[in-house]
Amino acid sequence: MFTVFGIFLVLCITLLPFNFQASQFSPTAFFQEFLSFSGGVYDTTANIFLFVPFGMGLTGFLSQKRLTNPTKLKLVLVASFGLSLAVEILQIFLPERNPCFIDILTNTTGGGLGFWLFYQQQSEFFQQVLRLVKKQQQHLTLKKLGVAYVGYTSLIICGSVVLLSAAQLTNWDPAFPLAIGNEATGDRPWRGQISSVYIANRAISTPEVETLFAGENPSITLSNSLLAAYQLNGEGNYRDQTGKLPDLIWKGTPPQTPAQLSVPLSPSHWLATKTPVAPLTQKIRQTSQFTLITTIATADTSQKGPARIISVSTDPNHRNFTLGQNESQLVFRLRTPLSGDNGTDPEMGFPNVFTDTKPHRLIILYSASIFRVYVDDMQHSFVRKLTPEANLSHLLLALDTGKIHFGGFSEIVLKLMYYGVLFTPLGILLGMIASKIRRRFTSHLLILYGGIGLPAVLLEKIVAVTNGTLMSPENLLFSVVILTSSMVIIKDQVVPRFKTVR
Repeated sequence: MFTVFGIFLVLCITLLPFNFQASQFSPTAFFQEFLSFSGGVYDTTANIFLFVPFGMGLTGFLSQKRLTNPTKLKLVLVASFGLSLAVEILQIFLPERNPCFIDILTNTTGGGLGFWLFYQQQSEFFQQVLRLVKKQQQHLTLKKLGVAYVGYTSLIICGSVVLLSAAQLTNWDPAFPLAIGNEATGDRPWRGQISSVYIANRAISTPEVETLFAGENPSITLSNSLLAAYQLNGEGNYRDQTGKLPDLIWKGTPPQTPAQLSVPLSPSHWLATKTPVAPLTQKIRQTSQFTLITTIATADTSQKGPARIISVSTDPNHRNFTLGQNESQLVFRLRTPLSGDNGTDPEMGFPNVFTDTKPHRLIILYSASIFRVYVDDMQHSFVRKLTPEANLSHLLLALDTGKIHFGGFSEIVLKLMYYGVLFTPLGILLGMIASKIRRRFTSHLLILYGGIGLPAVLLEKIVAVTNGTLMSPENLLFSVVILTSSMVIIKDQVVPRFKTVR
């Protein structure tokens, strides 16, 4: 079982989000990337410890066979090498992953470390540790365990509030102007055409998105929530039709001919407001929601940077949001307490949007920690999330959640990891409490319904209130299952082992 867990852990961390894509495989490019190494001490250490559970589990399985220890070690190292090699090959088909030969070496080392740790647990030193734990466990009274339970539950709630606030837009700076086709500093140009820009301080509904693609005027759909409405045609300057924001004026050398249906943008001419768009920023800060609607056509599918298309920012490193192009990928940088002043940690990426130079209608929504991007119609859409589980995975495992399309198996894995980190320690405390309670039916009912149910319900209630949504039965199920499983394992498997240690 521990071997299976080790394999599951390796596959989840190295291959998430499992969005394999057909690759134009180039042996030369692959070997150049495979033989390069850009990681640091953190990556090396993480790759070693990632394979420790697999190494320990496999050693435990082999210990049941009549094999010598050197033979077992060789088998563990070969199996670790094979699993790591398989992962590196699969990463060829994941755009956000980079295979590297150093990973194979460090992973194999981790498997060997797992072998060593398995036999260390049978040593006299480990037995002394068990005796020490048993001694301390005997001193843990129900009162002390109860205080620890309440304290850790409070910690879960506070931590969840922090993770939820990490997706809010309350740190937006009202001193930033709006720029179209470049940064306000003029050093991140985009080449292309843009015909209109609409921004509102709410995320519109799915039926409203459908009406927009059916041809309804965004000014009607967005109505009272509309904060900016620029029609970019004619000579300019370009007035905000809502009257709330300053005019967009030409920077650099204006184009020689008036724009017809859209304005051309290039390194020599772009648009920006002369003063900050404070009303827009302040309204979006209040709701932590927005809708951005625009129609754009790139002039070069290989632009990098990302090249700035629409940006509320003051320079290349400080922004509230930026819509940009990085080759064929649409990039969205959003300032939150988690992503920082530049909105790059994580940076939202949406693939294969700029594969041609035709005009494309973009509708971008953000609400309750969820990004939704529609390109031309309802069928071509993307979802990214800054939910607590995504934020925790990004912080603890350095997962690039900005590139993970949420849904299906990848989302289930992230939720299991999130609720596992939060509720396994709480289940351990409940298991220790249950082991000290004699056979009192009422007490066990109190643990079951209060100790397990209360934290799970309280956490989901906070999430629902913060995001303005309903409580999730699925998330409650994750919480209850993890809490109950860890409690039962501690009560029926681990605590009895301590009792046998002399």
